[in-house]
Amino acid sequence: MMFYRIKQLRNALHPVVNENEYSWLNTVLSERERQLFLKQTLTEQRHALDVAQDIQEQSSLIKNGYGKEVYHNLLSGALLHDCGKSVIHLLLWQRIFIVVFDYLPERIKNIIRQSKSVFGKTLVIYTQHPAWGKRLAARAGLSSEIQRLIQNHHTPQNSMEEILHSADNRH
Repeated sequence: MMFYRIKQLRNALHPVVNENEYSWLNTVLSERERQLFLKQTLTEQRHALDVAQDIQEQSSLIKNGYGKEVYHNLLSGALLHDCGKSVIHLLLWQRIFIVVFDYLPERIKNIIRQSKSVFGKTLVIYTQHPAWGKRLAARAGLSSEIQRLIQNHHTPQNSMEEILHSADNRH
């Protein structure tokens, strides 16, 4: 767990997306999807690519179990699952706070949730970004399946959303 968090911090401090990855995006995403992807910060783009790579590593299982269309939707969903964060960009300290928040005692969490402080507002951004992302995806005319993947990536309602949720949690 600690190594994973250190890698996550390194990627947040020095995110890199190379030319090959941007070229690959052109083969996976439609123009509208690509525009949403590019509105994300470089840190979010790196994270999204890592989640998509995780999905790609499961391609045989997903294609055999659900079909090529579901696999493609999962790839698109992985690349766009955090696009709602482009509405209000999170600073690095806010991203760290969100990770630490999960480890706080429930009593402290409740105080922060009810607070109008910058910490409380950070939680609002974090908890609302899936709904904001769904709205952005709907405005861009993306499929209802991709919209649902974006909206439910923290609260999966079916097995496809669970695949995305699990991949997101690994990165």
